[in-house]
Amino acid sequence: MSSMLAIASRELREKKFVFGAAAIVAILPLFAALMPAARFGRPAIISLLGGILAMGFALALSIVLGSSTIGRDLTDNRLSFYFSKPLSPAALWFGKVVASLLTVFGCLAITLAIPTALAFTKAPELLPNDVGAIAVLISAGAVALFALSHVFSSMIRSRTALVIVDMLLLVGTVYALVLLLRPIVRAMAMTLARNIVFGFGAAFIALLLVAPVWQLSRGRTDRRRSHLELSKFVWAGVVVLLVATGAYIAWALNIGPKDLTSKYARPLPAGDWLAVTGETEHRADLQAFFLANTATGESVRLLNPMAVTASRNGRFIAWTDVAGGFGSTGFPVNVRELGGRGATIETGIVSDRSATTMALTDDGNRMAVFAGDKITIHDLGRRALLSSVRLPVVRGGYNDHLFFVTPELVRAIDVERDAMTVYDIDVPRRTVTMTGRHALADTTYIGWVSEDGSRLMLRDWRGRKPAEILDARTLQTVATPGMIGSDAQMLSDGNLAAIAKDANGKPRLHVVDLQGTVLRDYPLPGDNAFIDAEAAAGKLVVATKGRAEKKWLLQTVDLATGQTLRRVEGLQPVNLINRPEDDPRTNPIDPRPRVCMTDGGLVTWHALTGETKKLF
Repeated sequence: MSSMLAIASRELREKKFVFGAAAIVAILPLFAALMPAARFGRPAIISLLGGILAMGFALALSIVLGSSTIGRDLTDNRLSFYFSKPLSPAALWFGKVVASLLTVFGCLAITLAIPTALAFTKAPELLPNDVGAIAVLISAGAVALFALSHVFSSMIRSRTALVIVDMLLLVGTVYALVLLLRPIVRAMAMTLARNIVFGFGAAFIALLLVAPVWQLSRGRTDRRRSHLELSKFVWAGVVVLLVATGAYIAWALNIGPKDLTSKYARPLPAGDWLAVTGETEHRADLQAFFLANTATGESVRLLNPMAVTASRNGRFIAWTDVAGGFGSTGFPVNVRELGGRGATIETGIVSDRSATTMALTDDGNRMAVFAGDKITIHDLGRRALLSSVRLPVVRGGYNDHLFFVTPELVRAIDVERDAMTVYDIDVPRRTVTMTGRHALADTTYIGWVSEDGSRLMLRDWRGRKPAEILDARTLQTVATPGMIGSDAQMLSDGNLAAIAKDANGKPRLHVVDLQGTVLRDYPLPGDNAFIDAEAAAGKLVVATKGRAEKKWLLQTVDLATGQTLRRVEGLQPVNLINRPEDDPRTNPIDPRPRVCMTDGGLVTWHALTGETKKLF
């Protein structure tokens, strides 16, 4: 330690003239403020110009000192003086490093003194929001430039062909790092990719700061041997860094549904498959999307999908590949069969939008894509375009729906903020017909579509307007039950279940017919209630929650008697937080176990038996 401090002290004495140069740089902005054009806002001009000069001087000084600290002594054959003394290579190198960095930071403080003082007192608006972060960034940049300039100076001063090998290895390192980062970038985890790059860069600079110790201990005063030993140490360390980076990336990407720290799920329209997404621990912004089978535990990961759509039987799923669209003219559309061959099918379909409305037939042979004002229908087996039509009136619907009425007839529902329009596309004739249009309020949305696609229900999400039943093709009003409530759902017997509040603000479950006659009326616990699904004929699953309560209460209600058949606390059905499917048609009865969110993850709850099963 004493030897290192002695070297540092000697170096500082030799470089004391640099502090005088820094003082001159510090007063240069004062002369600029004397110009006639600067008579307005002189403090701001001095602060801004002084800050730029200070940072430029510090970074340039780092390059000069890094390239001359050892390189100049090596070229002038002055290293033999140090090696004649009882000095270790580590003490020699780090003594010079300490002196050089103290010189850089001391000069930075001198050159920033006047601009900083004026900024704080006369022009505080020029101060950045995070001064500390900028100071750390400048300091890190100075250290990095010092280390890099030393390495490049040592290599160039050796005057050997080994420099060409170093350049090739540098290019290879960058290329290898790009290849390692490709799956991270493809997963759209830009923060994670940035962290990996910064981490690799910091480790690389640390490696360059340590490498000269090996260089001096093995190369001594021979320039060529010094270069060779420096290169051996640096590139061996780079290989270790690349292996470590690759191992971390492999670990980061090797995840399953159980590794998600926050989970959001949506059951497919039918079957046991569930779409699950969420964030992961120690992986920054890397999010994962899985298709998981609630019965078998099987899971399949999709890499950064968008606009995920499933066939109504839950057998096929389609999505747009957002990452695959970068650098190209559109976003590829892929299809996968669940529980079958299990392979992703590249359909060859390219959408010009990442958020695309899509629909699949139950056999997975045909697919419709709704993007912008254009709808295309494809035969996936033959990879053929069957029909392509442009809708006459589209104003950028924000919640569109699309489904196959028959394999030869596609229905599109374009939902705008103030109106809803239905179009029928005849696939063989390649024609489009606007069959209906209906005015909407800002708070109105499609709450239900019948299984055969012939009826739909409009609801007000604020619960201030009655539900309205429309013909799904012509959008003519079929019935207005008149019940105003926070939630409503059509039942398998053709009646309507609705939740409305009584005079005391407590929720009540009503069963009404389409003429608005209340058939049954039952009180519900809590202050808020929502309908989840009809688990069996006349057996409705309802979720309730009080204002002061943190946990949901899930219960199965017998609509004939009002009796609660099953109940469980602490489970929130995932259906309450998900948007409708692109294909909005609803099965009248959903006997599947309800998928619910808990503090500990996702579980299923059987509404008829009360059985609870943890998923992940």
